[in-house]
Parts: sequence; structure tokens; C-alpha cells
Amino acid sequence: MFEPSEFLTIAEKLLKDSKYKNQAGFRTSVSRSYYAAFLAIRKKLEELGISIGRGYEQHKIVVDKLMEKNQTTIGSQLRSLREKRNDADYNLHANINDELAKECTKLSSLVINLSSNLRV
Repeated sequence: MFEPSEFLTIAEKLLKDSKYKNQAGFRTSVSRSYYAAFLAIRKKLEELGISIGRGYEQHKIVVDKLMEKNQTTIGSQLRSLREKRNDADYNLHANINDELAKECTKLSSLVINLSSNLRV
């Protein structure tokens, strides 16, 4: 089974590689950081018996489930990562830089670590 944290490893490697110190590298790092956290949380929720589904709405459903279960810190962090990912993936005018990408990798790591202790 694929481990979501592998996406975070890729995001961090991109930020350390001088060949990817550009918009494409920063944007990809932000995107992979989000997906690492999102998939880790989704996996944990499903392990706890919470059905998420696989449609495009799953991103909102995961955050909603966290909020319903009084996991507002994790829910807010994941929502923030998603907003940054949306900018990185869809907004060509967004300023996605090294600092933002590093912030996203740190936040993703935090969310992944918190997911291991998640109880709802």
C-alpha cells in the first residue's frame, strides 16, 4: 500500500534541489505537501470507520468530518494546505515561492504527525 508521507518526501526533495528552485518546483512541492496530509488524514478517518468516498467532494468531506469531531486544529490546517494547493495548481498569477513551499511542507508534516494520534 502506498504511504501518503512519500508525497511529502518528494516535496522536501524538490525544495532542496537547485534544479527546481522555480515556480514549477515550488508549485509541485505545495501540491504534494497537501496531498500527503490529505491522504494521511483520509486514511486515518477510514481506519476509524468513517466513510469518505472517492469523488471530488472528498476534500471538503474530510475537513467537515474533522470539524464535526472537534478536530478543528487539524481541520483548519488541512483547509489551509488545500487553499494553498489550489492556488499553486490553478492560479497562474499566485505568488508561489520557496518560503510558501517550505511552510507547506512543515504544515503537512505536522498534520501527518497529528493524524497518527487522531481519535474521533
